Amino acid sequence: MKKYLLLIVSIIMFASILESYSQSCCPSGYTPVTLNGLVNTASGCEYSITYCYFFLPSGTREVFICDITIDLTQSYSFSNFKLNSSFWVEAMRYVFIDQNIVDEFDECTEVGEPSNVLVNIRKAKCFKVVTDVILDIVKVVPCEEEPGDCVTYYKVCRDGINLITEILSGPTLTGSESNSGANIGILTLGGNCYNSCE
Repeated sequence: MKKYLLLIVSIIMFASILESYSQSCCPSGYTPVTLNGLVNTASGCEYSITYCYFFLPSGTREVFICDITIDLTQSYSFSNFKLNSSFWVEAMRYVFIDQNIVDEFDECTEVGEPSNVLVNIRKAKCFKVVTDVILDIVKVVPCEEEPGDCVTYYKVCRDGINLITEILSGPTLTGSESNSGANIGILTLGGNCYNSCE
């Protein structure tokens, strides 16, 4: 009985920590969103992204990536799930698709020429993996011990049903660069911080 009580208390505590984290991750006035059922093309694993967004009066969209969650009960090869530049390109594509649902991007002014709709995407410059053995998940969360952001500015438009994106600047790192990055597996990080700004 004590084991079950301890299990229930642990689950409630972890859930409340995650809930308070997702709320505290978003700057004041931003709208939080969690995208579920996303598929990592390299591994076939499903994951979710929590992000926040805000529309500036100029029309520029401010987006902040909070965290990534991966369910470890899936029967896929986690060894192929790498937190590298290809993963972040894929994750940003999912965010752009969702942002187009929230408020449709303008049509491209010419074929393949992005309009003047700007999207500023920020994420922590450093992330680490936190494993929850009770819920059987891993969360990729910002490293508090390595403050700073990775910022990329995009122009985005629609060409029919396709989204056309163009990087205007970035990724730009704020804060010191004091950790490693590139091609790190989600099961091998061991709580270490890694650079997400490649």
